[in-house]
Amino acid sequence: MKILVKFPLVKFLEALEQIKNIDIVDLIVEVCHPIIVRQYAISFLDRADFLIGSTTALAEKEFRFKLSEKSHSTQHRVFVARGALWGANDIQMISRCDYLQSVCITMKFHPRSLRLNDPKLRELNDELLGSNEPRSVVLFEGPARELCRVAPNNVNTIATAALIGIGFDQTIGRLIADSSLCDYHSIDIEVRGKPTIDGKQFEANIQRLSPTNSSQNVSSQQTFRSFWHSLLQCTNSYNRFNELEIQIC
Repeated sequence: MKILVKFPLVKFLEALEQIKNIDIVDLIVEVCHPIIVRQYAISFLDRADFLIGSTTALAEKEFRFKLSEKSHSTQHRVFVARGALWGANDIQMISRCDYLQSVCITMKFHPRSLRLNDPKLRELNDELLGSNEPRSVVLFEGPARELCRVAPNNVNTIATAALIGIGFDQTIGRLIADSSLCDYHSIDIEVRGKPTIDGKQFEANIQRLSPTNSSQNVSSQQTFRSFWHSLLQCTNSYNRFNELEIQIC
């Protein structure tokens, strides 16, 4: 392997349980699947700080409760990568001020980019793939918690917004398969503040179009850059929000 030649002191683990055998670990980074987060996050925090990429794992109430308990009893920190969530710090700020009323995020992917757990949604997606004409289909619209269950690989952006905002049951997620999006992923973020006494309301609407190398990619090119930035940010001091000792980065 090239990496072994270039970095001969790099240690490779045959199983994640072997992390306990490594003497010094500063940070563990997860960018693979929410199952890994749910299965190993608690034990990882015994060894090092932990950066979560698959934030859909936190939509599961029981696991989130266990992670919350662990984060309060360990010296290590939990980080959540902002990923493709443009305006993450602003959403968090408005939420902390108890000024956030609603968040709706629409994510559009080419059907080949989607990894769906629900059989009916997979059937709809496959029908779109078989169509000769470019078109789009709304696969899901509703609470983020349920969307995280049916499309855990694709909606980490929505999960992150729910985590730092008004929660998984109040945040609305919309997942659209669009066969015309061969070179881009599209994310529309709609944020509304609570009305003021005179009826005025804060509004923010953001559209993010990010190029991809392939219609089959789950993450866009810019999201990879965002994760690298998150990795660099993990040395900063952390803040507490939503009953978890975690920091958006």
